[in-house]
Amino acid sequence: MGDFVFRPYRARDVDACLRLFDGNAPDFFAPDERAEFVGFLRDIGPWPFLVGETGGHVVACGGFEVAGTEARLTFGMVERTRQGQGIGQALTKARLAVIR
Repeated sequence: MGDFVFRPYRARDVDACLRLFDGNAPDFFAPDERAEFVGFLRDIGPWPFLVGETGGHVVACGGFEVAGTEARLTFGMVERTRQGQGIGQALTKARLAVIR
């Protein structure tokens, strides 16, 4: 994965994250979930949302929410052309590490 890094989401990442969503619909996300994702990105809330990038290009994003003793992964996605390269697995591990 080379110079691949995860970092916190920033408001300027919204378009890149929406491109990831659009590239994964309708196979992994229903098109009507886009409005929910837009609202989510506008108000991330108290829990981290991570962006994975390489060479300044956003190729993954995902977060989590915690309620009591349970955590739920939210909106995890990888750029369609980069799937199968271990990025999704790395994203899941990064989120679980933060949850712990």
